[in-house]
Amino acid sequence: MTETASNTTTTSDRAELGKVLVIVPTYNEAENIRPIVQRLRAAVPGADVLIADDNSPDGTGRIADELAAADDHVQVMHRQAKEGLGATYLAGFHWGLERGYGVLVEHDADGSHQPEQLPSLLRALRFADMVKGSRWVKGGSVKNWPWHREALSRGGSLWSRTLLGLPIKDVTGGFTAFRADTLRGLGLDDIESAGYAFQVDLARRAIAAGYTVTEVPIEFIERERGDSKMSGRIVAEAMLLTTRWGLAKRTHQVKDYLGFAKDNAAKLAGEVGEKVGPEVEKYAAQTAKVAGEVSDKLTAEAQRLSREVSRLAAEAAEKFGPEVEKYAQAASRAVADLSSRIRTFGAEVTDSSARGGASPNGAAGGASSAEAMRTDPSMGADGAAVPDGSTGADDTAPEHPGVDQGTERQGAGT
Repeated sequence: MTETASNTTTTSDRAELGKVLVIVPTYNEAENIRPIVQRLRAAVPGADVLIADDNSPDGTGRIADELAAADDHVQVMHRQAKEGLGATYLAGFHWGLERGYGVLVEHDADGSHQPEQLPSLLRALRFADMVKGSRWVKGGSVKNWPWHREALSRGGSLWSRTLLGLPIKDVTGGFTAFRADTLRGLGLDDIESAGYAFQVDLARRAIAAGYTVTEVPIEFIERERGDSKMSGRIVAEAMLLTTRWGLAKRTHQVKDYLGFAKDNAAKLAGEVGEKVGPEVEKYAAQTAKVAGEVSDKLTAEAQRLSREVSRLAAEAAEKFGPEVEKYAQAASRAVADLSSRIRTFGAEVTDSSARGGASPNGAAGGASSAEAMRTDPSMGADGAAVPDGSTGADDTAPEHPGVDQGTERQGAGT
């Protein structure tokens, strides 16, 4: 539902906002300027109207002077040439700011903006910094527009909103009210857009500066008299400038994000270093201690096995003669060699853990030592030394349960 306010703005509204100046740019609007000024004066009686004419050849400037002569609330700014909508509005903004107006309004001269809807914008401005009359919010509409014109307007707003990330549905709309302080904060001297992109430029600057921008629904009516000022050049300028602004914004966002990520990565690394560093040292110390304990246990076990095998070898020698004695001696040497290897490996693990690194034989140092024993040609399949001329097969060993049990325990210890 279209929201159209016919009541005029109250004195208290204007007192809170300050004096209102409605800027009406003109170029060849002789047929439209008189009725639009009359409607503005009726809708907001306390507001002043500034007609900014770009030296119209159809006599618009002369009619503006007549209106000003008959009404103190009407002023005229005669410009030397047509320089574009943006340049005309900028000149009008500066004129109004220099004279202390509290509210400045953009308003078309061709009747597409309805003066009767201006009070709704001014009411909304009491709670905002900038208010746009919007065709594309709920309740807004257009009248007498050909489909291609509506597609152009909707597409332009969508293009601008998407590229610039603006939360404004009718970003290209030109029926806008500003607080004076808002305009002062937009950097008017740096604005370069002259045509269709001018409205987008003001909107993006307001959002970037943190101002509150509100949209109120309006009914936009296509002009009935005179020629539209829209042209392909104006549309092309708008698209090029909007694209450039959008790319610049995204580039800055990427740079800001990368800088943020870099700073946070450095901070996180510092925090991890502070927390993990002591933990790593603690873990390394614990690992060294455990490795030392394991080495001591393995060495003690190897020594016990060595003594056990020596005892069994002596018993076997007494019972089964010289041949068994020869085998028993070989088994004793194998256990002694195993004990030596365990001591060496235990020392390597302890030293490597104390340094916080891996063992010289890699992460599976113990397995490497066992592999060395398995591939040593002097060792049998079960880790025992093989007597000269023997293949280590079971048929060369005496059938003595104690010796077989000892070699199994030896293998288990590795």
